Amino acid sequence: AEITLPRGVASVGEYAGALRAAYARYGFLPRMGIVDFFVERLWEQLPGEWRAFFGDGAFDIGSLIPLAATGELGPGAPASLRAYVDEMFRLRLADGPPAGDGGAAALRHFLDGMSPKKQVEVAALSRVVDDVAAAAGCGLVLDVGAGQGYLSRVLAYGPTRSQPRVLALDSRIKQGAETLQRRTIKRLAGRQAQRDGVDWDEARAERLQHVIQCVDMDSGGALRDLAHGAAPDTRWMLCGLHACGDLSSAVLRAFAETDAQAVVLVPCCYNHISEAPAGRGFPLSREMAGVALGSNVLKTACQATARWDASPEATADAFRRNFFRALLH
Repeated sequence: AEITLPRGVASVGEYAGALRAAYARYGFLPRMGIVDFFVERLWEQLPGEWRAFFGDGAFDIGSLIPLAATGELGPGAPASLRAYVDEMFRLRLADGPPAGDGGAAALRHFLDGMSPKKQVEVAALSRVVDDVAAAAGCGLVLDVGAGQGYLSRVLAYGPTRSQPRVLALDSRIKQGAETLQRRTIKRLAGRQAQRDGVDWDEARAERLQHVIQCVDMDSGGALRDLAHGAAPDTRWMLCGLHACGDLSSAVLRAFAETDAQAVVLVPCCYNHISEAPAGRGFPLSREMAGVALGSNVLKTACQATARWDASPEATADAFRRNFFRALLH
């Protein structure tokens, strides 16, 4: 599968260049720390015509909430502010279709112990991994940072097209995951599951293996050796759900440096990414060499601003709390 690039962008290289140019022009905004608003006099760092627009008594600060989702500015906005908002929305990658319940209801025998949020995530992502594995002809999936093995069990035992073997990798969690694995196998072999149409074969229990494996930026060779040892002459892929901070960078580097055929990754906790020169989590690409983000930018990257409009009251409350945090600071 290829990235669906924004309209008018011809290649990934061109897209990277556009991102770099936009950050060079507007990066001063995410570099601002919200709690420093008063002590660093951040208001004065905004362009004068922006300050005039936002400082007008007629401006409704609540309009910032739908603005984050739609990009629509009210009347009287200066052209430079409109250009900034238009550029940010132009560079957005397209969202996927709404997740719904992700097929969670059909996987109820696999979802023991998960929160409702985790159920939706695992059900939805397992379908994506299955589609990619089937398209790439992968018979083995390495689930990195597998934790309790929720995603791993659905991939190994669920109604997938690819029917892969799965190595569930985690730096420390194994015993608890194996307990949940045995519990799931017992449920799948039970009468209720059979009545629900689950076609269970005891041989399927061998599809999932939990492995203690710490993954860092130099783990590509170790992951390749695990894959080749578990399933020689089998095409394999990497996946990760909520791969925190540098773990996502490590997964991407391993994909680039090994014979893994595909990667499906849901990163999280961008604020835990380490940066050059002391760290190696960012940048990974030559296109971004020399770009420095900093902690405020990485924290800002964790904000799903497009979702603010779905919960306007909670978002407005967060605005108020951040105001008082900045005031106390």
